Amino acid sequence: MTASANKLDMSAIEPIDLADGQQAAGTAYDYLREKILDGTLPPDSIISQVELAERLGVSRTPLREALRRLQQEGLVEAEHNRRARVLAIDPDDLEHVYTNRVLFEPLAIVLTVPNLAPEELAAIEGALTEMRSRAPGDYTGWEQAHARFHRSLLVHAPEPLRKTIETFAARGDRYRRLYQSRFQRAWTIGDAEHEAIFRACEARDADLAGALLARHFARTALSLMATIVPEREPVQLRTALRLVTGHASVD
Repeated sequence: MTASANKLDMSAIEPIDLADGQQAAGTAYDYLREKILDGTLPPDSIISQVELAERLGVSRTPLREALRRLQQEGLVEAEHNRRARVLAIDPDDLEHVYTNRVLFEPLAIVLTVPNLAPEELAAIEGALTEMRSRAPGDYTGWEQAHARFHRSLLVHAPEPLRKTIETFAARGDRYRRLYQSRFQRAWTIGDAEHEAIFRACEARDADLAGALLARHFARTALSLMATIVPEREPVQLRTALRLVTGHASVD
């Protein structure tokens, strides 16, 4: 643990509601993940696993599983039966996550677009419509529709590729939320980019869809890095963007 880490005020944590059939580990993971992403559990907070289990109303075993999943996403640092710490924003991880998204997701959409059935195109458009109906007031509803939109772009990609993408997409949620909170026009720009991606899919222009998707992800990462570490040149990210689109920057 770092010397700058702060003990968490456990009053921010409430018992979780375990409905019939719900798994304690999965419910604890969802709850804690949301608390990290919305800032209730701020970066560098120290979490006592004993106290946390008591506050949540779960045993230590499912809590350890929840923390293990959060650690895999780069959200916490946790040692067995020791305190956990909410990790701060890491520019290296930010660039790594979005470099991989820029490389892998355009490949998946290029493989998907030629095979999209009419009902699959309708599902993409439906998710876009729902995003517009919920943003920015209902963030939870928007986020669910947003995840569905992006998953629908990849339905005909090979399963191993989709699983790789899911891993990086989950790790990117924290950065996307930070981008949306810091940039006033993020919602407007994002909506226009989603619309353009859908129209490229509708026109069966796979290459254009891939290029638009790459720029969409790169904009988030490059904007954040310019504010977090303005002195750093994101060489990996710009190289990946150039490989996919022929340009190392976004408009």
